[in-house]
Amino acid sequence: GPLPPDPLAGVPGPVEVEPGWLAGWLAEQEHGGPDQSGAAPASAPPDRLASDVLAGIEPGVFLAAELESVDPRGEDEYHVVEMVAGYQRIAAWAQHRSSALAARLSRRRLLDAGGQGVEVTAQELAPRLGISRFAARRLVEAERLFTDRLEDTGIALARGLIDWAKAGVLVRQLADQPADVAWEVQQLVLPDAPWQTVTQLERAV
Repeated sequence: GPLPPDPLAGVPGPVEVEPGWLAGWLAEQEHGGPDQSGAAPASAPPDRLASDVLAGIEPGVFLAAELESVDPRGEDEYHVVEMVAGYQRIAAWAQHRSSALAARLSRRRLLDAGGQGVEVTAQELAPRLGISRFAARRLVEAERLFTDRLEDTGIALARGLIDWAKAGVLVRQLADQPADVAWEVQQLVLPDAPWQTVTQLERAV
């Protein structure tokens, strides 16, 4: 069938950059190239969003377009740190979307015959994603929790405030808890979760 529409079509902000600039820049850094000092390239990119504004953008296609439009050779270290954080937030957002789509797939009539939607979907996803069936099952089941007792965890993941590993901590430890307990624990631990390691979050939970 026809390809789906370009998800970035009409998104404001993207700027054309030379293909492969990131690979070239990383190679220069690794081999001590001319840009090791962080000096701006000969053709500096157009104006971009300030670092604090970049940090506040919700993850999604607009943030991806903004990040892809900026050549880090012309940016200070603080902005490059925010760019790295931005890509990490996009990764968390994408993981949430992936989980949501997997859960939706598990409810399709073809896969959910006999009430085995989660297991059948995990069997289909595991070889395609190169993960274990257990991990695929957790991908499907996580979204069901994110729309129920772990809704705040799902929101934090979708906004890029926590990553998939941290969301997994709450899924593992709260999935079998009563809803009121799960809610209370999330209120206590999620505010600090963005700045904690996975181990620290486990201890907090």
